[in-house]
Amino acid sequence: MSLNSDVMPPPDEDSGCCIGAAVTGACTCWVEVLNSEPEPAREGPSAVRAESCHDCAYRADSPERAACEPPEFSADEPFYCHDGMPAVVRWAHPSGASRDAPPGAYSPVLRGSRPFQVDGTPAMLCAGWAAMNRIPRLPKRRPR
Repeated sequence: MSLNSDVMPPPDEDSGCCIGAAVTGACTCWVEVLNSEPEPAREGPSAVRAESCHDCAYRADSPERAACEPPEFSADEPFYCHDGMPAVVRWAHPSGASRDAPPGAYSPVLRGSRPFQVDGTPAMLCAGWAAMNRIPRLPKRRPR
């Protein structure tokens, strides 16, 4: 579990539970509670998804596109699919307070800027991003 120190106020404004809460009002005590504990990251290639996921940022009806223009990620900046990423269920505070996480609160294991899925495999590259940037998919492996 990792700290989420930049978005949460302390559960009680007068608690002074940490230096962040006392000085800036941004409590550093909150801890993410994930839907599943991530496996250790295992190196390997990132495959391109065969199809866009149900809520792909590149779909015409995506929330991202409804709010603004399509995401502008170039072939130089890989865009990874959130499917398979550890998801934050809620944030917990040592005082016993908790706050539910909104949908789409993912917390992948990162090595540098490269994300890994909950099972430890490299995150898959987004099919929409790959199509927009004409990135070929790896051929499917045939079972032996």
